Amino acid sequence: MNVKLLLALLLLITGTCVAQDYIGDTRKKVRKNLEKYIQSTNVSSKIYETDSSLVLLLDDPNYKPVDFVYLFDKDDQCIAELRSGCDTCIIKFMEDALDRTTYQWKQISPAKFISNYRYRLSMELLGIEKGSLLAVRKLNLSRGAYLRLRNAKKEEF
Repeated sequence: MNVKLLLALLLLITGTCVAQDYIGDTRKKVRKNLEKYIQSTNVSSKIYETDSSLVLLLDDPNYKPVDFVYLFDKDDQCIAELRSGCDTCIIKFMEDALDRTTYQWKQISPAKFISNYRYRLSMELLGIEKGSLLAVRKLNLSRGAYLRLRNAKKEEF
């Protein structure tokens, strides 16, 4: 596999689908943005839909597969974004998300981060060495509970 081609695809994907971008958006808006993404690339991909999710599968034989899953609540608001794929791809997604200073991510355990209260998001990296999963979720906690979680020492987890 051409390493330069893989890196170019990874940069393209992370530039358009950074974790946490769709949290709070409607299903219609997420689907529209995913369709735009598909049209703007030459990567083989498909969107699947269920009553509570949208799934974008990148299944181009020239690249490592990456799946994007968007979960919705009963009001069709996006409450979670999941990315699964190769370890290096998922770690790159996480690093790109952490680089976005707007969210003021704070590490609360070795593989879990929490945003500032305004966004109320958690981001967790799971499954290194077996194919990784990056999960970003909206947290519905009171301000006090959220701040206790954010300010907890790493040793408490």
